[in-house]
Amino acid sequence: MKKPNRIKTQRVTRNNTDNNRGQSNSCGSNSPKQHKKYNIFEWTSLLGIPDAVKTLVFGVLCAITLSPYLGGSTIWFAGSNPITIPKVSGDWFWAMVFLTPLLWTVVLVRLIGESILKIAAIIACVLIFSYGIVLFHKMFPQIALSSINKNFDQTYRIGFLESQTTWDVGHSVDGSNDKYCYFVTDAITLKEHIPNNCAFRVLHIEVEAGGDASINQMAGFDFAVYIGTNKLRERAVRCVPKQNWPEARIEQKSEVEGGAVIHVDKNDLRIFDRVDYKFEIDYSTNTMKTKPTAFNKTKLKAADIYIKNNEYPKVQVVGWTLWGDPCFFRLEHINIRVQGCLLCNLL
Repeated sequence: MKKPNRIKTQRVTRNNTDNNRGQSNSCGSNSPKQHKKYNIFEWTSLLGIPDAVKTLVFGVLCAITLSPYLGGSTIWFAGSNPITIPKVSGDWFWAMVFLTPLLWTVVLVRLIGESILKIAAIIACVLIFSYGIVLFHKMFPQIALSSINKNFDQTYRIGFLESQTTWDVGHSVDGSNDKYCYFVTDAITLKEHIPNNCAFRVLHIEVEAGGDASINQMAGFDFAVYIGTNKLRERAVRCVPKQNWPEARIEQKSEVEGGAVIHVDKNDLRIFDRVDYKFEIDYSTNTMKTKPTAFNKTKLKAADIYIKNNEYPKVQVVGWTLWGDPCFFRLEHINIRVQGCLLCNLL
């Protein structure tokens, strides 16, 4: 009777041993404990940083993201006041466009606790995406020109000392010698201030001129400014016979145009028949102001100018009249102020 008991005991012991080995193997088959991964927001929560700080960071990131695309636009949220998205400095535009995807990746993707190799792969993919966005803006700069701050403001002077001439407009009648007079100023290049491979959007033009006038009660003349890369007219100050009046009517095409008929009343003349003129165009609102104030707007056009192949824009002012009564306007100096947005380093 003792022998069977021994056998049974051995079997029980062996079974217990096998069970222990099975449990040991089962525990050994589990994978090692993995480190938990966090993004910046989750990690800062563990550190006890207040949610207000994270909300502020999120708002700044949203502003940085939207500014290169919707800068200057106003958006509304339900139950809140309208928010105007800030515009971007032209100097910082490319850096913001390139770095924005990288910033969102660092903030939202769970990189903390991730392997170095995987982090490097994620960053590489994001940089490729960022480069694609930069290429898109270089090929289509219209979006950028609407989002960057005004960064071009230059004044060009056409004075008597520089040109050695006055700029005359008038209708002279001397017996049968009936003439119309007009002028075309020199075409001033903007090459000094606008490099090659740039996009330029004119937002504001302001022209100031001064001289004297000889009129009866009231007279007027056409005054226009042109900016563009196309070929503008040659400088001229001349009079043509009345029957050749189409020659005195100066019309030309350019990317940017602005013109008006300026009326001068006898009361606008000061001592020695002096008179000042101011011709102001705001292309962002399509409005125009002149001094003297009475005028008829004749043209208002503005298209983006692309500077490629060293074809730089030029600015030119013209004046002419077909006024019926005899009149004469002499402009001794002309100042042209041009303001706008300039984006360079394009393809």
